[in-house]
Formats: sequence, C-alpha cells, structure tokens
Amino acid sequence: MFDVQVRDIDCAFKLLKRDVLGAVRIESDRFFVNTELLVKARAKGYRIKETGVDHFPRIYDRSKVSLREIPRTLREVIRIWKSVRRQSAHV
Repeated sequence: MFDVQVRDIDCAFKLLKRDVLGAVRIESDRFFVNTELLVKARAKGYRIKETGVDHFPRIYDRSKVSLREIPRTLREVIRIWKSVRRQSAHV
C-alpha cells in the first residue's frame, strides 16, 4: 500500500539521519508511529536500508495491544495514505 519494502515495519529500532526527523512530521501517537516514519521518509525520497535484528520472546507481562486498536490503526493508515498522496501530488 505504501511501497515501503521492509520485512518488519513495526520494529522500533531505527537509526536515522537528523535531517529525516526534521523533514518528517510525525502525527501518530500510538502503534502506527513506526510505519508513519518510514512511509513519510520514503515519500520524501529518503533511502531505507534494513538490517536484521534479533527478537526475543516476551518473558514478563503481556502485550497491551487489544482488538480496540484495530479501528484506530485503520484510521491512521487511511490518514497517512491521504497525506502521502497529497504530498506527492504537489511534487
């Protein structure tokens, strides 16, 4: 949907050049923030390089993500998609 070719878009471990953060306005405040960052950076022409990160099983506690997050996340997807389309229409 966003033409961002990464294996784990939600991995929160990222290294960025400082100018990327200055160029990308993050609006999400929940689970979509990682996707929004990559989508908007890609739309502005920044290259994305992915390298492997080891993931380990959760030992303590449980995920705080519930089914209630699905509609909110879908709204975020649509909002970001529209935002990126508007941006590319002005280029």
